[in-house]
This record gives sequence, structure tokens and C-alpha cells, in this order.
Amino acid sequence: MVWVAYSLLSALSLSVCDSLTKKVSLGFDAYFLLFTRLVFSAPILLILLFFIDIPNLGRDFYFILVMTCLIQIVADVLYVKSITGFALSVVSPLLTFTPVFMVFVSYLLLNEVPSMVGLVGILFVVAGSYLLHMKSLTYGILTPIVTILKNKGCIFMLIVAFLYSITATLGKILVIKTSPLFISAIYFPLITVMFLPICLLKSKTKVSELRENQLTFLCIGISFSLMTIFIHAQLF
Repeated sequence: MVWVAYSLLSALSLSVCDSLTKKVSLGFDAYFLLFTRLVFSAPILLILLFFIDIPNLGRDFYFILVMTCLIQIVADVLYVKSITGFALSVVSPLLTFTPVFMVFVSYLLLNEVPSMVGLVGILFVVAGSYLLHMKSLTYGILTPIVTILKNKGCIFMLIVAFLYSITATLGKILVIKTSPLFISAIYFPLITVMFLPICLLKSKTKVSELRENQLTFLCIGISFSLMTIFIHAQLF
């Protein structure tokens, strides 16, 4: 049951990270905000490499790692656009659909099937997210679905939830082949390097604008790095 504690801690770390990101989002585009998350957390995560053993890595590991990172970048860009451009209380609950998608993705990639208790838990979480969007009965029981489809941020977050179900499943494969701390140490630092040219091409924000919010961005990096460690720990 240790994974429950890890899940709660990762959710808490992510909520802190998202709240701080939302706080400083004014004047920054999504690409730059995502890059600050990555670049401020990378040094913290890389420190882990000094305290863990480096496992032997095969070609299949590198292929899965690169594919996972590419999917993660697409998902993260959409995620930051969603939380910074729309109300957190509206879009964030939709991330709970990730376990729903994982039921199918995990079965296809790992041949895993959740227990009945797990399925009931997923059902309750999704039902809660569904009810949060039931602000009126304009369209009857379909009101939450119509509300979601009319909100671009909600659509982004549903796509993110699906992509995260893929990266989480592939991430579990990577963790099994190595260790939670090793993947935590290299995963997002590698994404930082891969995302840098994209940020330089797409972002219109100047680096000099970081100075006014250095402490906030540092806190974002710390909370993001903790979230990364807890997420990979619960996959093991």
C-alpha cells in the first residue's frame, strides 16, 4: 500500500507546481513556462545519479525512452496551455481520466488487468470529475459532456490524460528495466534537452523576464522534481 502514499504525495507536489505556474503565467507563453519547469528541476533530479547505481542499458531501453520523452513533450505542452489558459478547477479534474485510459493501454502493452477494487476506485474518481461539470441540467445527464466539448482547455486535458496513460505505461517498463530513482534522474533532464530547441523556436518570452520571479520558478522546479520522484516510485 506504499504506492498510495506515493500517489498522494505526487498529487500534492503537482498541485503546488500547477498553482505556482498559474500564479506566474501572466506574460509568459506555455512553451516558456514548461521549459522553466524542466530547467529548474533538472539539476535537482540529476543529483540523484551520484547516489544510485547505473544499470546496464540495452537498445530497447533507449528506443522506449526516446519515444516516451517525445510523447511526454506533446502532452506537457498541452497541459501547460490548459492550466494557464483556463480555470484550474475546471480542467484539472479531467486528468483523473488517465487511469481510465490506462486500463486499455496497460492491457495492450503489458497485458495487465486491474482488480475489481481498482476498477471501482477508478469509477468513483471519474464520477466525481463528471459531477464537477454538472453545473446545470441544460442538456440533462449529458450536460458535463457538452460542457467539456465546448471548452478547448478541457479537450486539451482529455488529450493529455490519454497521452499520460501511454507515458505512464511506458514509464513502468523503463522503471522495471532499471529503477525508480534512475528514471527520475534522467527522464525530465533528457526532456529538457530535447525541448530546448522547440522552446527557442516557439517561445516569444525573453529569458531576462525570469529575474522577477526567480524564487517562484525555483519552488516550481523543486515541487516538479518531487512529483517526478514520487510518480516513478509508485510505478515500481
